[in-house]
Amino acid sequence: MDIKRNTKVKVTGVVNANYPHDLQFYGLPPDFDITLIELRRLAFERLKILRIIEEVTLRGRSKYSKEWTAAILNELRKQGLKKYATLFSSSGALGSSPVDEDARRDDHTSHYILRLSYCNSEQHQMWFMARELELFRLRFGHLSQEGVQSFVEQNKLSFSVVSPSEKEQIFTHLMNCTPHMTSAAVEVSEYYKFQFNTVPDLVRNRRVYLQNGVAYVPSGELLYVVLHMYRGILARGLKALVRIRASLDSDPRLGALMSGLHVAYTGRDYSNTPAKENSILPQELDQFCLESFPPCMQQLHQQLRATHHLHHSGRLRYILYLKGLGLSYEHAMEFFRDEFMQHDAKKFEKEYSYIINHSYGKVGACKQYSPYSCSKLITETLGEGSCPFKFEASNKIKALLTSHDSHTPEYVQTILQFVEAKQYCHACTKYFEMTHKVEPGSIINHPVQYFEESRQIRTGKEIKGAARKPQTTRVSVPSSQSDTSGTQRSEVENIESIDFGEDDFSDYNIS
Repeated sequence: MDIKRNTKVKVTGVVNANYPHDLQFYGLPPDFDITLIELRRLAFERLKILRIIEEVTLRGRSKYSKEWTAAILNELRKQGLKKYATLFSSSGALGSSPVDEDARRDDHTSHYILRLSYCNSEQHQMWFMARELELFRLRFGHLSQEGVQSFVEQNKLSFSVVSPSEKEQIFTHLMNCTPHMTSAAVEVSEYYKFQFNTVPDLVRNRRVYLQNGVAYVPSGELLYVVLHMYRGILARGLKALVRIRASLDSDPRLGALMSGLHVAYTGRDYSNTPAKENSILPQELDQFCLESFPPCMQQLHQQLRATHHLHHSGRLRYILYLKGLGLSYEHAMEFFRDEFMQHDAKKFEKEYSYIINHSYGKVGACKQYSPYSCSKLITETLGEGSCPFKFEASNKIKALLTSHDSHTPEYVQTILQFVEAKQYCHACTKYFEMTHKVEPGSIINHPVQYFEESRQIRTGKEIKGAARKPQTTRVSVPSSQSDTSGTQRSEVENIESIDFGEDDFSDYNIS
């Protein structure tokens, strides 16, 4: 069965085609047809947004500070997500132009796609909820007073406004119970009455006045009330989706996307051959390996130099990696011929050279294949060039870290903590910082990115294209299928069925 790229997916639920406000509780699912192309686009846009929030936070900026907010909005614009940045920095104006409607619709739909993808495990749910709550708080904090009032009315929040006369009667109590507010602030602030059990965070932190089971909440604390409500909506929504997720996993159109989205690569496309100015030579590789290779590719290079041989997975990963760095086809043939022919000259000409030709788009499908991303190296089974932070034992990782003169106990401990938390890209990013004495420009999510950032630091020269805006960002999901037949085939016979790096989702035809 061949599902065409413009096949529409019906998302059923209550009709909610009109979006009167920039901010939503996402209480109702969307109810309209979208194509598979649009579904994937929206899924990856939302994933990029949540990862940007996580990355900016991990860079050490204080949450919800002006610097934190500015960094997030700046990164959204850089990555081509301007319409979402507009919503995030909106005052909540109630305009309903086609542009506003499209942005709100995409925001609503993309949220539900990721909610559906992340509902299948407790760990995924926790990550999704944490990022969505941060996103919601960021956007709510930018609403104008009119926008807040409109949001309250649209969502029919249950509370009553404290009248001026009642406020005057309990003014002293309000002052005593909110020491973080000055007398002038209490005087000008509006107060709302909520049932105490609907604002547990404020009660726990003694930030409200309680009387007869009623919490008197100042307008400045309304954010926490709304966040508590939104957290409950998210938790219940994720739990409800678990029941229908199994049916989607068996759907040939959506199964691989839903199950693999959490490890999808959303970074720059490295499939195109770098410009000549960025080309590298075979004789430079030994020095580059010491200075600028990530641990996964460092191991491949060192093993190739020591044994003049790599197994199939290792050859494939290393050839594509060097192609991504700028090693030309001619130099790649020269380099690998010199290495492999020391081990088995006949086999190189008969089989190994075909992999190089195929990787450089000279035979087979003649496509520009992309080097393996970190997500692919992490999710694939153990093999040469796999992520050592995931697949190596902790004692070997510790030995790798302490072998560098630049290591400190603090760096080693932090990296091992990231490994234990299964945050392997963050571990590699911290390793980069340890070995270069400076942070990379962003979280490491691709071996080629690691190399480019390293060369910029080592040489002080910017690599052309390394910091440019991604015009054709590659977004892909590692395949959820694996070959369990156990059938052994020769490498030449198997070459056409190999997933060379990342699949471009815009050419993704599901059979």
